Amino acid sequence: MIPAAPAVMNSPALPTAVPMSPATMPANPVANPAESLQLRDLHMPDPISAWPPAPGWWLVGILGVILLLAAMYGGWRFWKDWYPLHRSRRDSAQQLENWRVEWRQHRNSNQLINNINLELKRFCQLWYPHALNLHGQAWVDFLQQHSRISAEPLQPLASGGYARPDTNLDGDQLVATTIQWLQQQNGRQIRRARVTTTEVLS
Repeated sequence: MIPAAPAVMNSPALPTAVPMSPATMPANPVANPAESLQLRDLHMPDPISAWPPAPGWWLVGILGVILLLAAMYGGWRFWKDWYPLHRSRRDSAQQLENWRVEWRQHRNSNQLINNINLELKRFCQLWYPHALNLHGQAWVDFLQQHSRISAEPLQPLASGGYARPDTNLDGDQLVATTIQWLQQQNGRQIRRARVTTTEVLS
């Protein structure tokens, strides 16, 4: 006897996956994490401004202005005191050189001494007005006291050019000594002499 075949049970049919066309697919299948968290854009801090400067820079600037003004004032005072004196010394020295050339031609000692005294008095008229009335030995002493030159090289000037002509006079050396005296005059020495004269007169 042949056994009967087992009966086949009908199972329910599984649904068949239907492929989706591009037209039916969602536009944004995966959500943006940033949008989902609602994050804001990053903003960098503003750059540090150079204005207004720190208080220390203000102090440095003020100090610099003060130093600049002080330097300008000092330069102005120096120019005011130095240049007129420099010009007077230069002009007198040039005139003395002319007297030296004339002396070499004529060898007139009295005329040379008189010309040197006149040129020195012209210089003193601007810078040592109290010395204009000095003559003889007092004049030579004044010249010696206002320089680093001894009285001996300047001694011929004491005659004032009115003594007997000196045939042994070294005119070149006398002119050179007088120019050296002019070169040794400076503003500080002149101011000191003026203060001393004012104190004596008062």
